[in-house]
Amino acid sequence: MNVYAELWIEIEKKPLTNIRTYRSDNRIIAQSAEFDIEQFDRKLTFGLHQYPNSGEQLISIWSNDDERPVRVDLFLVSLNDVIREHLEATARAEKTIAYTDLAVVLNDTIKGTTLDKVAINKTLKAIDRREHEEGRPLLSAVVLSSESNLPSQEFFDLAQELGIYDGVNDATFHTQELKRVYEHWRQVQGSDKPPTDLNFAQN
Repeated sequence: MNVYAELWIEIEKKPLTNIRTYRSDNRIIAQSAEFDIEQFDRKLTFGLHQYPNSGEQLISIWSNDDERPVRVDLFLVSLNDVIREHLEATARAEKTIAYTDLAVVLNDTIKGTTLDKVAINKTLKAIDRREHEEGRPLLSAVVLSSESNLPSQEFFDLAQELGIYDGVNDATFHTQELKRVYEHWRQVQGSDKPPTDLNFAQN
């Protein structure tokens, strides 16, 4: 059976009706912006929310119609975020993970996807570039090939490109970088404390 559909995107500017910032101990823990639209003969409110501490983003759609109430919450998840979460957990535990095992975890986490080593490596490079820009060690040092017990060649190529590796000895560089990763995440372990007091401020 063939199904034909016509899709299009309509861009429409909408004024924000609410902008909120939630703080705890002078630290921003959540921000949100809301706007209203008329759709399907009813008024709907869209809320865009982000949580700086975790990096999570959420879209909420709801209606306060007494006869037809609706509420939908959608978390926006990127492959980068999912992989990074697993890498951070591995680094905090001071362990390593094989590419094959990471692929299994990701495919189980993101249903309906089949991620191969090429797709994973592309994301790992993006994560490492960001880590380097922020002055942190290369987080993907915890991801190893089950055959060589070292990261992929892309890891070392990127390290050379970033100017932190001279290309002489892959094993020695990886050992040093993995040690830096463990030391960094050991220092930040437990540094994110749960909020005690929630203060509300509207901008």
